[in-house]
Order: sequence, then structure tokens, then C-alpha cells
Amino acid sequence: MEKTQIIQDVLALIQDLNQAFQADKIGTADEQRFQHNLTETTRILSEAKSVTNAELIAIEKFHRSTSFLVGLGDLRLSEKSRQAWQAFDRYYYQTIREELKLYGGSAIAQI
Repeated sequence: MEKTQIIQDVLALIQDLNQAFQADKIGTADEQRFQHNLTETTRILSEAKSVTNAELIAIEKFHRSTSFLVGLGDLRLSEKSRQAWQAFDRYYYQTIREELKLYGGSAIAQI
């Protein structure tokens, strides 16, 4: 897979998740955190010219924080948002984790 294709794929998945989420949010603290993560990650990936460690770590941080908010936090996703999250999660484990290994492993493992 071409490296820039990874950024395009992740950006599309995050934008789909953001679009699905916009219809559901009511303004809780965890929703605000999630919206900040969506916005910040979208900004970083939109500015990316190629896939470097910085972009992969931004994706890793987004996945980690969103997993926490969905799993242990108070973030409640609609069915459509949950499906968009699961699509991102699946892509993350199938593609991004492999790329992170090429760059020295998961950021979580290095902390």
C-alpha cells in the first residue's frame, strides 16, 4: 500500500466518524474531548505531505484516547457513530499497527 494512501484512508475514516458524531452530540465533557481529538487529528493529517512517525503517532494517540472514551469514559455513540468507530478501529489494527512496527513499535508500548 502506498504510504500517502494510508493518510487518505485514515482521514476519510475520521471524517466519516466526525460526520456521524455531529448528529448525536449533546455537549458532555467526554464529547468535547472527543471533538477536540477529531479536530486535531484531522488538522494534522490534512497538513501531512507524507507518512512520518509524527502522523503515525497522531493516529495512535487518536485511537488510544478514543478507545478510552468509548470503553471507560462517558462517551455514548449512536449506532451510526459506533459503526464508523469500528471501521476506523478495524483499519487501525489491520494497517496502522503494522506501520507503527516499521517505525519502532506502538507508542503505547514505548511509554
